[in-house]
Amino acid sequence: MNPTQEVRSGGNRKLFVGRIKERDSLNEWLDNPEAPLRIFSVTGIGGIGKSSLLAEMLHSARQRSARGLWLDGRSCAQTPVGFLEYISAAVSLEFWDRTYSHPLEPLLQTSPQQRIVLCIDNFDNLSLLEGWLLEAFLPKLQSTGILVILASRSVLSTAWKTHSQWGKHLQELPLVHFSHQEATDYILSAGSIQKDMARELAHSTDGHPLALALSVEALIQQKRLSEEDKQIVSQTISAHILRELTLAKLQPLVDVLVVLQYANQEILSLVLDETVTLADYQQLKGKSFVRSTPEGLSLHDLARMHLLRDFRQREPQRLHLLRARAASILYEQLQQAKPENKRIITSQMLQLSKDSFPLHRLYADLSVDSLISPLESIRAEEDLPVLHEILRQWCEYSVDSWQSENYHAFLSELAVRFPESIAVLRGVDGLPIGMFIGLLIHKETSEFMIKYFPAEMAECYEPDELLCEHDQADSYYAVLGAATNQLPGFSREELVGLLTLDRLSLIGEGARVMLVATNSDLKVFLQQLGFLIRPTRTSDCDTSYAQADILELDFRHGQFGEWILSYFSEKPKPSSKLDHKMVRKLLSSLHEPAELQAFVPVFHDIENVADLSDKIISLLSKESVLLSSKDRDLLNAAYLIHLDNPIAAARSCNMSRATFYRHLNSAVANVTEVLRNMTDTDS
Repeated sequence: MNPTQEVRSGGNRKLFVGRIKERDSLNEWLDNPEAPLRIFSVTGIGGIGKSSLLAEMLHSARQRSARGLWLDGRSCAQTPVGFLEYISAAVSLEFWDRTYSHPLEPLLQTSPQQRIVLCIDNFDNLSLLEGWLLEAFLPKLQSTGILVILASRSVLSTAWKTHSQWGKHLQELPLVHFSHQEATDYILSAGSIQKDMARELAHSTDGHPLALALSVEALIQQKRLSEEDKQIVSQTISAHILRELTLAKLQPLVDVLVVLQYANQEILSLVLDETVTLADYQQLKGKSFVRSTPEGLSLHDLARMHLLRDFRQREPQRLHLLRARAASILYEQLQQAKPENKRIITSQMLQLSKDSFPLHRLYADLSVDSLISPLESIRAEEDLPVLHEILRQWCEYSVDSWQSENYHAFLSELAVRFPESIAVLRGVDGLPIGMFIGLLIHKETSEFMIKYFPAEMAECYEPDELLCEHDQADSYYAVLGAATNQLPGFSREELVGLLTLDRLSLIGEGARVMLVATNSDLKVFLQQLGFLIRPTRTSDCDTSYAQADILELDFRHGQFGEWILSYFSEKPKPSSKLDHKMVRKLLSSLHEPAELQAFVPVFHDIENVADLSDKIISLLSKESVLLSSKDRDLLNAAYLIHLDNPIAAARSCNMSRATFYRHLNSAVANVTEVLRNMTDTDS
């Protein structure tokens, strides 16, 4: 073995190979008698070993008498107060044997003699707090004795690299695949594997750490690796090989980890309603695709993604029931939990609810299941031209033409002053295909927002809320979510759904989201997600064709658990009495058989979706005499020809948008009466 390619293991710890440069950076800091503040940025694709490296660094630091703190960005509420509560809990756990006057005292009083290594995994999920971390949290730390290690898929934004105070402390550590030698050393250290087989595996996995670990585990467990398995491992991680590596008695435990981000022995037992033995728990812990965290066991992100997709395809009903069972148990724990423990539970519940959110596809489709990369920070110089084009398209169907210039000026200044407020969705070529803009409201951002949207700020916030300090901010204002319609295989609504889902996943106990909306479909969509709606006090936020309303989702005083649990309750069957809202949904579902199925029971002479679709389309055809030609043209334009594109629909009818909406409402009312008569005749 090459002496520089060290392989570490011992006790219950898993094999760790390579990453010499990264570990040397840590040792250099540990060896430095002055221990100056450092920030390591560990980045790389899924499965490359970021979490494993952080765990190894934390272990090494503790071996050298430094203290270690581990945070998971997915478990942190996206407010400064939420972050401080989370890190306070981590400090209390690490320093459980000491008493301090303030929970953060050890972190704020580091020195070369009292060092702390702070690891934050999944740092991408804390993007909304970037400005606060840079300008408020980091300045609270000492200039010595503290090492901050941030792990994320995306590189840190330019704000970190160019920051006058913290940029000089930043060291970037991008991770790449293992070298052939590192991969071979790892395989040979795992057990009695012949050298020629080790070289073959090293080649077939291309040095991808997770693929390498899975192939070694498969080889040890099965005593051989089939050609099919070799091909699977070399191409992608798959549900097939993950299931094959799991003993039958451990499959139910893996299913729970597919549903939950992490679970300890107690939670596994409660969800499965049977005792999980310590032996089974330890055996599951030893799997190469299972990680151990302070909160319990967790599946590797890539493994969870593939297993969830497989579970959803094979047994969707059992998946829903398992989620509902887990949500019910977590809700009970939330009611009894101490304030400092609620963060972990609410994070779990929010992840559970994602697939159960209701759909209103006229505005956003939350059902898309894709491998598009997660949202990233803006790269101002590269992204702004593309984002301005996406914004131009959004303005066409969202605001009056005279308002567009204000939105473009707002975007340009926002990218400079508060870039963390812009989340970017990228296509395979790295270019933006969507963006979501949401600001944490405090005295600095409110002053900026009042410059561009004074009426909206006056409608949503009291004067004292606009003047709150950054550390106390708990309210977000959602400005817009917009996406291109140019990505093959994805509609604009699906991309907006991805953007919305990502931002929803950041909401938690103690936070509030507000916005002013004029789009009627957006209002329906958000109300289905639990937002409360109220009218504005003035007409200052109205457009020339639509009235504005305020929408609010407020978890600052509880109710978060009830909100999540509502998505797992039994959904009521459609009423047999059609109303305008139901008919709009029915017409919007003509291209979605799964959605249209819900309306089949309403029509007593209809047996399946195909018959219902034929019946509605024939009603809208030129041969139909039950509707006027004007109504048929309007409904065809809105729901068959230009679905979800009101601008094109209005143009095809030679109408302005305001006129088109007015006449379409009348047409929907008329077709509702026709369909009611049909259902009455059927019965």
